[in-house]
Amino acid sequence: MNAKQSALIKLHSAVVIFGFTAILGKLITLDEGPLVWYRMLIASLGLLFLPRFWRAIRQVKPRDAVKVALTGGVVALHWVTFFGSIKYSNVSFALCMMSTASLFTSVLEPLILRRPISVKEILLGLMIIPGIYIVFQFSQFYLEGMVLGLSSAFLAALFGSINKTFVVKMRPVAVTFIELSSGFIILSAFLPLYFYMKPDAGLAITNPMDLLWLLLLGIVCTTLAFILAVDVLKELSAFTSALAVNLEPIYGIILAAIIFNEHEEMNRNFYLGAGLIVSAIVLNGILKNRK
Repeated sequence: MNAKQSALIKLHSAVVIFGFTAILGKLITLDEGPLVWYRMLIASLGLLFLPRFWRAIRQVKPRDAVKVALTGGVVALHWVTFFGSIKYSNVSFALCMMSTASLFTSVLEPLILRRPISVKEILLGLMIIPGIYIVFQFSQFYLEGMVLGLSSAFLAALFGSINKTFVVKMRPVAVTFIELSSGFIILSAFLPLYFYMKPDAGLAITNPMDLLWLLLLGIVCTTLAFILAVDVLKELSAFTSALAVNLEPIYGIILAAIIFNEHEEMNRNFYLGAGLIVSAIVLNGILKNRK
């Protein structure tokens, strides 16, 4: 096995792990707020043990650190809405909504990076809308899950576009740690309001299995997946990596079908709509590669 083949295996392993994140969101009985609070805490601590971590942090300028820290609040809200979408619907539906991030990215990225808007990207993004409509026709009783899922996709596109301005100045591990740790602090400040709005929620871990799932979520699905995703860029192009990551919803939906039998809840229309959304994402990647 050569280095490139090994990198491809690592990349798809990372994507499967990312897809398993949604599964853990379903398994963990905590509400979405406390769930994300624990995830950001565990993942931040895990990043402290990465090789060359401290060197990367020392290279960050204070002014840049503040900008990254503020973006951490967007990351926290993204995860809260994502796991909220799972709680109010199911894994397959939430992942389908998250796939729409490319539609928002086609608009937000040019605005943030100050480059011309690509008509092709906008058209490919608009191809997602019929897929959303078909899915919604099937799942109108998942309205809250849809709103949260689309909000999560928008926030993912927002911080993903902002991060592109950071990685040219700072190492990814430094950006990730600052965003996770600051997101944890910002979320901690808003938890009293969250508990006021959801009095039944709490930080206490009453289910013993939740602790195991949270450790897997924070260490394996966040820290380990990050290490794998960054490591493969030594051998693979950014395009190959991005295209594989776009397959995350497919892996997640397959895992949900195997573990939760969610395929029994979904009819043909759901998969038709999801297929349109994923096809637009893959087509967008292929056209970008040709360009």
